[in-house]
Amino acid sequence: MKYQGSTLAGRLAVLAALSGLASLPASADWLVTREGAKVETKGPWQVKGKVVVFHLADGSLSSMRLTEVDLDASRKATEEALRAKTEAEAAKAKPAERKAPVLVVTDKDVRHVEPSAAPVGAADEAAPADLAVANWDRAPDPGDGHVVITGTLVNSSSTTTATGITLNVVLVDEAGNPVGTGQAVLTSNVLPPGQQSGFRAEFPSVFTFSNLKFEPKSVKLETAPEPAPAASEG
Repeated sequence: MKYQGSTLAGRLAVLAALSGLASLPASADWLVTREGAKVETKGPWQVKGKVVVFHLADGSLSSMRLTEVDLDASRKATEEALRAKTEAEAAKAKPAERKAPVLVVTDKDVRHVEPSAAPVGAADEAAPADLAVANWDRAPDPGDGHVVITGTLVNSSSTTTATGITLNVVLVDEAGNPVGTGQAVLTSNVLPPGQQSGFRAEFPSVFTFSNLKFEPKSVKLETAPEPAPAASEG
């Protein structure tokens, strides 16, 4: 099936729609146009004269003009997709490992506010509560295998409620350079003393990383002590 007499954008829209009709096999390749659009093919594509010939997901034959296709980018995209799939399959086959806490953030790690500066019960944005990532794990996305980080965030304080919680997750390579930063989705952004929240952070364009760090933030709310019982009059 060859599309003629239409714009490149229109043909790409048709190809994208047809590519979603069925699941592609492991040998699926990618075509990248000079405009940056990507089309997933069923099996490898072939250059025949002045056209690139390939099969869509439903098995139908299609083609694009060679001048419209970036062959180097297409080969690179195909290699990256194959590498990501291999890593995802290897991660699924590997038994899940329990991870020790990677980063604990306490009041010792941040600038303190003098005790007399805020009355009991006042919100303090400068000093987050005692938040700690108790455990985390990598769970590759079942679709393309991109990085997904899940875990548990705990408020270890005995007197402080953490409110307005946010948790940034930063992935780094072997040289310590960031390769992805994402804000985790929390099951709860308010944690009383001793309570915990699950979290999940996705990185759609990242498939590998060497290490990671967590950056929790919150507003601290002190809990007022119980009043002493009144003395009985005798």
